[in-house]
Amino acid sequence: MLAKKYKLTAAFFNKNDSAQKNLLLSRQSNEFNLKVFNSPLNYSQFAVIAPLSVFKKTTERNKYKRIVYEAIRKLELYKIPQKNVVIYLKSAIIGKKSQEMEMIVSDIFKKIK
Repeated sequence: MLAKKYKLTAAFFNKNDSAQKNLLLSRQSNEFNLKVFNSPLNYSQFAVIAPLSVFKKTTERNKYKRIVYEAIRKLELYKIPQKNVVIYLKSAIIGKKSQEMEMIVSDIFKKIK
């Protein structure tokens, strides 16, 4: 599991927060949307969003979020300095195995490094 210090807090999503104005990169794939923001920290922080409109059950939402967080941890993506990353999951991710999702996450993050 990804350590708590590498997860974005609710304060990041506050509309009055100027941190969101520092959008560096926005990518889309069939499985998820990715937004990367500047950060003053020496490590990256992540948020994985699994919307209710896509994943009807809480257990499904949590399962896919855990899989993505685990892929981030295994690939040591949190060591990339000064990035805040928000990942919005899409319905195409349903039914994917964790190995497939890990490959998808690594492919998208190769473009960021």
